[in-house]
Amino acid sequence: MDNAASGEDVPLPAEEEEAPYDAAKSFAEVGIDLFSSFCPARALERVTDGHKRGHKPCEKPGEVEFWARTWHLHYLPLPPGCHSRLLLLIPLKEASDYVQGLAAKVGIDKQLLQNLTRDKGFAYQADKPGIPTPYLLGVSDSTSSMQQLFENKWQEIGARSWGQWASNFESDILKDLEAKLDACMKVEHPTKKGRNSDLMFMARINAEHLTQVQKWFGLRPKDSVLDTLVDPPDLSRPAPWLDDDSPFFVCIDFEWKEFDETQLTEIGVSILDTLDIKARHLRVAEHFRYANRKHCKGYPDKFHFGKSERVPSAKMGEWVDQFFSPPYGFRYPIGTKLPEHQCRPGRRWILVGHDMTGDIKQLVRTGSQTFKPKGISSFEQADTAQLFKVLHPETATPGLAKVLSGFNIPARHLHNGGNDAWYTLMALVRIVLEGGW
Repeated sequence: MDNAASGEDVPLPAEEEEAPYDAAKSFAEVGIDLFSSFCPARALERVTDGHKRGHKPCEKPGEVEFWARTWHLHYLPLPPGCHSRLLLLIPLKEASDYVQGLAAKVGIDKQLLQNLTRDKGFAYQADKPGIPTPYLLGVSDSTSSMQQLFENKWQEIGARSWGQWASNFESDILKDLEAKLDACMKVEHPTKKGRNSDLMFMARINAEHLTQVQKWFGLRPKDSVLDTLVDPPDLSRPAPWLDDDSPFFVCIDFEWKEFDETQLTEIGVSILDTLDIKARHLRVAEHFRYANRKHCKGYPDKFHFGKSERVPSAKMGEWVDQFFSPPYGFRYPIGTKLPEHQCRPGRRWILVGHDMTGDIKQLVRTGSQTFKPKGISSFEQADTAQLFKVLHPETATPGLAKVLSGFNIPARHLHNGGNDAWYTLMALVRIVLEGGW
């Protein structure tokens, strides 16, 4: 009779002990040298805090725990338009030792150890000739010492142009380097599903946008490209590449009822030409007494750059069209001899705005005929919200007040269409003068 039949307990076979995680071997299997590669520091800080056994990922990583040890910090400068001016890196061997030690101490999902080898963003290596090796930043043993090292280097690097960045590398090396940096930034700043996660691509698009606007201002040669090095402008002299075909800039800002976007209340228009800047403020007659008060307070009666004008809603489209043909929306006394540039038909113009999506919708609703043949998307545009990101990288779209504050431009009574249009052009000029040199 066997033991099972007799009711006796049958001893279970002894479980085999799991082999310890071999970091060097795991990285070698995917072609990564553990001893010459680097890991994005903030990405490791985020995921190790978020993967502790029995805990959900935290929105704010445990900085004290992560930074209260010795790290040999390295860095690579980033092109303008990225989240930061530099990518903070630590030796991959130090990162692997930290994760293994933390796993034994507090318990971390085994999956995390495997993810470090599977996600290429967690390992930066100079695996081709010309790809730069990260530069030593210093040794930190606390959050404060890390932040001090980071801030000192941030100030030293300054706001460099993409041309300065790209001139250091051959085109094929630059492409590989951008791909590596993009992978690192994605694990540092994971995007929500559905968003464009190609961070380097978006940084380049914004930098190209700024380069184009600088050419419109005559501050770059017309045949220059993003990677062309150009000296900063001499503000005591005329723009060196300004010609007779140089455009003027029309900034239009709309205000509408906060609970019904189909009810337009104001239109502000400001025009920047090579010789002057003027503004108009149109208020919809039917909603003259209305002002937004809940989500953001409006100031329709506080236009500071002229007199507000009442216009019937049905006429708004016609009034908008006046700004795109001579004399480009501005009235003069009868018999006044107009400047040549305000009489010239068919001049090139640039549509300007700040975070323009809502304003473009309202522009279509006015019934303006200027944009109907080709559609608004076919016209040249300059969006100061996106251009500002080249100088001050961030994920959120900055409001106009934040942009003006960043340039120390005093502004009163924003959310008045006329004021917003005027200040948006002021912001555009500052961005063009300060960015990308």
